[in-house]
Amino acid sequence: MIRDVLLKLGVYGDGGVGKTSLVNAFFGKEVPNDYSPTFNSKISKKDYSLEKTGVVFKINIWDVGGNRNINPNINPAFFTDVDLALLIFDLTQPEKTLKTHKKNFLDKLIKYSEEPLTLIVGNKLDKLSLNARFKRAIIDFLGENARFSIISAKSNVNVKNCIELLIYTYLKKAEILTPDIVPENSTSEFMAKIGKNENELRNQLVNLSTIQSKFREIKSTVKFVDEPKKEDKKEKYQEFIQNELKKISLQKKT
Repeated sequence: MIRDVLLKLGVYGDGGVGKTSLVNAFFGKEVPNDYSPTFNSKISKKDYSLEKTGVVFKINIWDVGGNRNINPNINPAFFTDVDLALLIFDLTQPEKTLKTHKKNFLDKLIKYSEEPLTLIVGNKLDKLSLNARFKRAIIDFLGENARFSIISAKSNVNVKNCIELLIYTYLKKAEILTPDIVPENSTSEFMAKIGKNENELRNQLVNLSTIQSKFREIKSTVKFVDEPKKEDKKEKYQEFIQNELKKISLQKKT
């Protein structure tokens, strides 16, 4: 008999770090070029049906709005009964987007949920600059040896891997601690279903000593999506006026 196991996965981080882009990329949706803040939260659903173990893992992915101007008081419900959590920061602004993690997100997760499994994820890999300021921010807010995932939601690099790593790690732990909920062999069947092995998923994790080589490796195999050039409105307006004047001039001649 097939039974359902419900899991809540929260995606947290400051406004503009790319939480919605990550979720869109995971589901194969278009990642918009322009930033549009999320109001409150959006919930997406992903099911993994494991026929041999007789379980359907139903993942509710909560994309929690992090823009404090429009979400000044984040609802405690967004942090309640969370099983899995992605804490997203912007690789191009690590200091700004990491310093709020503990107070705004991690402390609330600990307060309202029972030991949720968390993964730190740095987004905007396509714009990464490994300068001294970046390294200092990582040391100050994560620690020199801290391991985290690096992704590009825009180019869909490592997006599925980071979510699947979190699910895999949860299942592996739950098989031991709560076998009545997560039956034996759930992990191996999950990996067979997604067609990956543990090394593939863990290979995305980096720390300060490995991030440069990993970044170089990714750049050699992946073509990042270029940002579209923003049109200069003033120039476009002037061009429009000139074209209209030409039309009027031609009409007068005829």
